[in-house]
Amino acid sequence: MQREVMTRIDHYLQRLRAENLFQIMQKLKAQGISIIYISHRKAEVFGQCDRVSVLRDGQYIGTFDVDKTNSTEVVNMMVGREIGDLYPPKAEQTDKTTDVLLQVSGFKNEGRFEDISFELFKGEILGFPGLVGAGRSELAKAICGLYPKRAGEVIFKGSPLNVRSYEDAIRQGIGVIMISSELPEIIGMCDRVLVMHEGRKSDIFSGDQITEEHIIQLASGMNV
Repeated sequence: MQREVMTRIDHYLQRLRAENLFQIMQKLKAQGISIIYISHRKAEVFGQCDRVSVLRDGQYIGTFDVDKTNSTEVVNMMVGREIGDLYPPKAEQTDKTTDVLLQVSGFKNEGRFEDISFELFKGEILGFPGLVGAGRSELAKAICGLYPKRAGEVIFKGSPLNVRSYEDAIRQGIGVIMISSELPEIIGMCDRVLVMHEGRKSDIFSGDQITEEHIIQLASGMNV
């Protein structure tokens, strides 16, 4: 029996090309060709695959029929441990009576990030978790003038900024935006978390919602 291994579709692959790939996969399947398809996207795994295998920390966890499991069970297998006691307690919500230090509104660059808006309050740590290709780095570079944007506004300490280069950002007081895919860093340090998936903001949340399970669900498109 022939076998093929396919990794996840590139972030910039257009939807039409993705559908063409799925049609090819189904034709190969009908010819008796087995396919190992690697993806973190729920819709792809549950829409195209017959079985799903889970790896965690370099260890094989198990293989399950997709029609006998669901995204919540898959995420639990990906996490595989209780994490509630590993991190300090969070405030239930950010004190929004404090000053807004940085406000980003309607940031857009087609194919990379779409309509991203958020606020950073004085004295808080705002985390940006997510998977590779989610658009986090491109967004941060655009805010700092290292990457072009098609639309959007940055307001810093109440004043609009016209950032055309990183030198502009430094002169106007914007320094570093830290982005991490390491969940212990995000969960342990951040007061609020903004998760991106395929160039869009999935959600922004705080308090006891900042859990490994919740972040993985949103970052993987598994928020059903």
